Amino acid sequence: MSATDRIGPCTPLVPAHRRRAAWCVVALLAAVVAVFGVILHGDPGAPALEQRFFDYAFEHSGERRQPWQDIFNTVLPLTTIIATCVVAAWSLVRRWWRGVAACAAVPLAIVITSALLKPLVDRAPPGSVLLYPSGHVTAIAAASTLVFLVFCAGVRRAAARGAVAMVLGIVCFVGMFASVVGGYHWPLDTVGGLATGASAVTAWALLVDLAFETGARRGRAGDHA
Repeated sequence: MSATDRIGPCTPLVPAHRRRAAWCVVALLAAVVAVFGVILHGDPGAPALEQRFFDYAFEHSGERRQPWQDIFNTVLPLTTIIATCVVAAWSLVRRWWRGVAACAAVPLAIVITSALLKPLVDRAPPGSVLLYPSGHVTAIAAASTLVFLVFCAGVRRAAARGAVAMVLGIVCFVGMFASVVGGYHWPLDTVGGLATGASAVTAWALLVDLAFETGARRGRAGDHA
């Protein structure tokens, strides 16, 4: 039996024995977003350490800056779209409706960032756009979290899950690095984006599991009534 054969209509996105830990992760990541948001609220500048890190990365990138800007402007959005569409299509083919529903978390995370968090934090240097949290990093972190959850739903081997987590972590790090080196964001903007994307998708997956399982219990109760 292949790993994907373990995926069925009732396969959860997050196994029941891991849900308490998953909610703790969501709470921790949300706290990171909130704390940095409070610190940076209405601040047109950056804390000294963050500014020094940004200046060093930006100034030393030189001619190598353009490839990082291309990654930020093109590769990150395309990767987010492709990953989400692949997961949606794969889940549709297998009629795994939880996986299909989970894909809605990626655009939801982007909306939370652009329509809620950015205006609330209001971090924008003069003449610039709202920066915190980074929308591009939110998107790639959300897509990476989605892929990880769906992969783990069908694969039990810890080594395989760890390898995928490492690869996806590298993808997110590249996105964060490109945001800073390309001159688009300060470091804390990318940390906020990472935490927002990961927490939003994980929380949504937990809620999807809850909704499907509640519906199934009500259906069984109705059959026995």
